[in-house]
Amino acid sequence: MKYQRLLITAFLFAGLTGAALAQTAEDAIRLALPHQYMSARSAAMGNAFTGVADDFSAMYFNPAGLGLLYRSEFSLGLMNYTGETESSFLGNTISTDESAFSMNNIGLAIPFPVQRGSLVFGIGFTRMLDYSNASQAQGYNSQSSYIPTLYNDDASIDLAWQLGLEDTSLAIPITDNVQQDFSKLLEGSLDQWSFGGGVEVSPSLYFGLGINILTGSFRSEEYITETDVNLMYQDVIPGRDYDRVDWQEAEITNTIDQELSGWNATFGGLYNYKDKVRVGLSLTTPTTITVDEIYIRSGEAVFDDVIEQYNIDFAPHIYDISLPMVFRAGVMVAPVDFVRLSADVELKDYSSLEFSNSNDEFFNTLDIPDINQYMRQNLMNTNSFRFGAEILVPKTDLALRAGYAMYPSAYDEDKFEEAPEGLNYDRTTISAGLGYTFKEKFIIHATYLMTTYDFFRFLYDDPFPPAEFVRVEESFTNSALMFQIHYLFQR
Repeated sequence: MKYQRLLITAFLFAGLTGAALAQTAEDAIRLALPHQYMSARSAAMGNAFTGVADDFSAMYFNPAGLGLLYRSEFSLGLMNYTGETESSFLGNTISTDESAFSMNNIGLAIPFPVQRGSLVFGIGFTRMLDYSNASQAQGYNSQSSYIPTLYNDDASIDLAWQLGLEDTSLAIPITDNVQQDFSKLLEGSLDQWSFGGGVEVSPSLYFGLGINILTGSFRSEEYITETDVNLMYQDVIPGRDYDRVDWQEAEITNTIDQELSGWNATFGGLYNYKDKVRVGLSLTTPTTITVDEIYIRSGEAVFDDVIEQYNIDFAPHIYDISLPMVFRAGVMVAPVDFVRLSADVELKDYSSLEFSNSNDEFFNTLDIPDINQYMRQNLMNTNSFRFGAEILVPKTDLALRAGYAMYPSAYDEDKFEEAPEGLNYDRTTISAGLGYTFKEKFIIHATYLMTTYDFFRFLYDDPFPPAEFVRVEESFTNSALMFQIHYLFQR
């Protein structure tokens, strides 16, 4: 069962060293999530753009499409992103949201004069992923407590001991019957700086190459509060220096800061038949992301006669995550001059995700093999499908666009197990937008897209109670309002 699989996974990672507390399959999957914000025009068409590829966003989808550009073009995009989460835990449902405004792309493409065909180079920046999100879960838990997870064999990072929640026999009496409040705030992005070119090697046949430098950051702030609302823990907890009496509340904060860097290359090919039919293929090489991570854990425990506080600054942790190769194939068909229909398929093998090269020897030799084996066995090869349409309204300079995309879950069992009623683990995106051209020089694009999916996770590691006492079910709605300008220089 999927519930059992996730619970076992959480328990497996409970014993990681202090420098490696954050690493799970989800940390790798987060870097390989679908990219949706390359440009307002492509997003409006469901990002079914591998066979269209006739503006600067071809740098991402299919650099061969740069060869279609016959005028220099400058592009600038802005985006307002909102991540909404509805969390259900112990019968309580809470909705939260987090927004971020950013420049999501800027680029320049320049055709160079050649005797035959075309030669176009481009350079620019694209925001691939926005991690902004917030979630909250709360309820009275009669079967479990977060506090036992604070234990560690090393007393210097044993937060339960340092806060007086663990007695001199190393027992933690607080195990259940507590009011729990969990909140998490996520920030950051994964960005791409690209340089590439496209060339027409023979009539209607184009090839292209893009070199991509990836940078970014990720920050997670998690706050956990447990309260003895029913006065269950009034007894003495024998301590190292003195005894504590009448435990009332504990507050724990986990903060993760990551700096991200890496690179890859994208190869593309495109055949264009009189702008009536285009067929495109592209391949992005496997990507190695270096993660430079700082993890801080702090806590406060309130007793009747004292407040205990303690902070733990773990050693910086540096490691690599290898992301899978991505293959895209797309087609564009123009049945009439003012209508374009496009479709894409994207292949990505999540089971090839891999951790490596940690500067923490314990994690490098003992835990990395377990995590990598888990991902090979439980993640899968996915086929994503995207569809788009663009209508150039006759006798106007207005273009109307719409799109749809479906991105399967990375987890293999999601393909075979039916989700509970009302839940969908696959990501579904719908989009709509428009563009308007002023005097064949200046184009404004506006797009709205919305992605929905469901997920569940375990709030902490406790294999003993029924799963519902540590599992939260979450429904996500990620939306973006995108604006973009294109300036086309004189021919």
